[in-house]
Parts: sequence; C-alpha cells; structure tokens
Amino acid sequence: MVDDQALLKVVQYHFPLTPQPYVALAERLGAHPAWVMERTQYLLDGGTVRAIRAIFEARRLSHRSVLVAAHVPEPRLVAVADHVSSHPGVSHNYARRHYYNLWFTLTVPESTDMGRTISELLPDVDAAQTLLLPALRTFKIDARFALGGDLPDVQVAAPPQRGPQTPFEPTAADRRAICALTRPLPVVDWPFALLAEGAGMTPEDLLDRARAYLDQGVMRRYGAVVNHRQIGFRANGMTCWVVPLQRVEKVGHLFAGFPAVSHCYERPTYPGWPYNLFTMVHGATEDEVEDLVRQMAQAGQIEDYVILYSIREFKKEPVSFFAPGMPTG
Repeated sequence: MVDDQALLKVVQYHFPLTPQPYVALAERLGAHPAWVMERTQYLLDGGTVRAIRAIFEARRLSHRSVLVAAHVPEPRLVAVADHVSSHPGVSHNYARRHYYNLWFTLTVPESTDMGRTISELLPDVDAAQTLLLPALRTFKIDARFALGGDLPDVQVAAPPQRGPQTPFEPTAADRRAICALTRPLPVVDWPFALLAEGAGMTPEDLLDRARAYLDQGVMRRYGAVVNHRQIGFRANGMTCWVVPLQRVEKVGHLFAGFPAVSHCYERPTYPGWPYNLFTMVHGATEDEVEDLVRQMAQAGQIEDYVILYSIREFKKEPVSFFAPGMPTG
C-alpha cells in the first residue's frame, strides 16, 4: 500500500531530475500523479517537508564554512540571533542548552575575511566567548528521516575522504542555475520549467546542469528537506566527544554507522574546549538520545562527552550562493 511514509522516502532519496518529476514519482510508487502531488503539497503545507531543493557542496563552489559557538547573555540572545540570521551565508542558527548558547553555521567565499565577518555578526560578543569550529574531516552527512520517529531503513555510506578537489568554476549561467535549483520546487505539473524561467534558460538546460552537478559532486543531493521535529524526532542532541587523536578516524567511522546519527565531523579543540568529534544524534525524547549516546560511548570506548540539545531554531535555510547580499570575497 502506498502511503505518506513511502512518499516521504522517495522524495528524500530518489527525487527524479526530470521535466515532470511527480509523474515519475507516481510511476515509481505505483500511484496516481494527482495523489502524489496532493500528498506532497500536504507534507509541505503541514511543515513535515520544509522544501524540495538542491543542496550544494560549498567547497566545490570555492566557499568555506565554519560552525560558530558563542556565549550570549540570555536577555540579548534573540536580538543577537536575529542579527546573525540576517546574513545570507548563515544556514543554521540554534539556541542550545549550554554555556555556549548560540550555534550557527556560516558559509562565505574563500577569499572573505571570516574573522571580520563573524565580528560583524557578533559585534558585542567578546571574541574570547566564541569558538570557531570548521570541519576538519567529515565522516557523515545524511539528514534524511522516516515518519513516526522511526530510523530510516535506507542507509547511505559515509562520504569517502578525498584530497583537495579542483574548484568548480561557475559561469554566469551556472550561477543562475545554482540559484534556481536552491529555490523550493513548486508542486505543479512542470515545476522545473518555472525554475528555469526565473534563471533565463530552458528546462532542459537547467536539468542537464543539475544532473551534471550531481555527477561532478558539486551538488550533494536533490530532494526533500524534512523537518525532523514534525515527524517524531523532537530531541536533537549535538554530542561532542573527546577522542584520542590516533583514534579519531576509527571512532568517526564507527559513529557514522549509527542510524540515529545524521552528521559526524572532526573539529578543532581550544583551551577549555577539548571536544574534537561532533555527532548529531536524533531521538523522540532526550532519554532516547541519551540511551543512544551511551551505546555509542560503549562501542567507541569513549567516556568524556557532552550532549548539547537544541532548544530553539532561529534559522534553517539553504546557503544563498551567488544571491544578492552574499559576499563576493
């Protein structure tokens, strides 16, 4: 029987880059296109699916990202967070239950002065009260979920560790296409035609570029971005681990294999901040997350860790590559 669970899986993992994707989805599911479009719109309207769009690799577009943690006095937290969120390069921005209570991800062109940008975002926050935590190694990125708080039964291997890659040099047409593909896909018969019109190109050209971006590793994936809280994953613990340097690779791959882990990174340490491996662990409750983390700790033989729960989401949007207002370096 075809249901929302099956639909949610295919729009996350198998979204077709074809002129009529909802017809192709219907054929895959054995359903009627009208049903697929109706239920997709329902999932979007209800907030279960945030958007259907492309996710690009910042490094391939000559951009770099950093996770920033800051201690902000509680009375000023919302105002500071709103200012941070106004930057088009800020994709994620959360309040977490910790001394470092504001955490955001900033992506800018490689030639941009990252320190200066962060100072402008946090003008009244002492630099000694901030941590700059770029990813040194990535063991897993897979923020896809199943309905009802169940873990997805489709698993994606951890990304291979690669050496330096040749940056992708986008043409003016590529820039328009990347901006278009980052926009939410509408639920209409010919949705890519609308995106292509906004980019000043034909639907065929836009789709050819999209498939090429996937093949080249410029685009990580195209599909639905799910609001995991809406489908039962209400507790989200960013777990920070102290792992001996000689064991980081082994433990990183081990933790990446846990279905409850959506992200796993190695990050730098600082005096007073010894945590070098970060995992996002998702569960229905904090008790469930803590049980999962204990299982991970036992499997990895790691005793020193801290769980930082997100308590408020200020922003979660795609990076606005090449959009007006984005620094050009």
